[in-house]
Amino acid sequence: TVQGWVGQPLTQGGGHVRVGNWQNSGREAAWRGTVGSRKVTRMSSWMRFVGVLNAGIWLGAGVFASFFLLPIFFKPPVTLLVHRYFAGRIAQIALGKYFTLQLVCIVVAIIYLVLERMASSRTSSRLRVGIVAVLLGLNIFGHQLLPRMERWHHVKHAPNTTAAQKEEASRSFSRWHAISQVANLLGLALVGVYFRSEEHTSELQSRGLISYAVF
Repeated sequence: TVQGWVGQPLTQGGGHVRVGNWQNSGREAAWRGTVGSRKVTRMSSWMRFVGVLNAGIWLGAGVFASFFLLPIFFKPPVTLLVHRYFAGRIAQIALGKYFTLQLVCIVVAIIYLVLERMASSRTSSRLRVGIVAVLLGLNIFGHQLLPRMERWHHVKHAPNTTAAQKEEASRSFSRWHAISQVANLLGLALVGVYFRSEEHTSELQSRGLISYAVF
């Protein structure tokens, strides 16, 4: 006897099969699969949004700080209002805040890469992982260099230091300032590559999710 969907017995040979249970199981599995795919799609969409937003803030803040904010402290409109020592100190304070913002973006990027790895069960792009690692190293280098730059800047302008001390501090400041500028340009280039890679990966993931949903 075979149990039909409406509960009526159907005779077929000598076997006993419940067709209604088969149909219920199939419908329940399909419903669970649909809900699960929607949850994965929604989570992946939020992850992509956060990843691209973080990379955009990272790149935008770097360009703004490097080419617009920090240079203005050493131009005549500012140097005519305040002494060069105080202009430099304000720039160093702003630079410290910029390093902190960079560190926040790096932490967000690391968390994003870990969540991406857990959600997709695939290894994240080696390019993006390598870029984030190098940028973390540059950020640590900047945090360690900034106090030395502040000390040399103070010695350069302090009234109670000798001419030899001022000259030595000026040489050290100029040398390491040039190195920090090169490191900053390298960091900006890497952030730009990371942003483009993040945008490209987000586009590929969107196409993959759309294809999966259509399938």
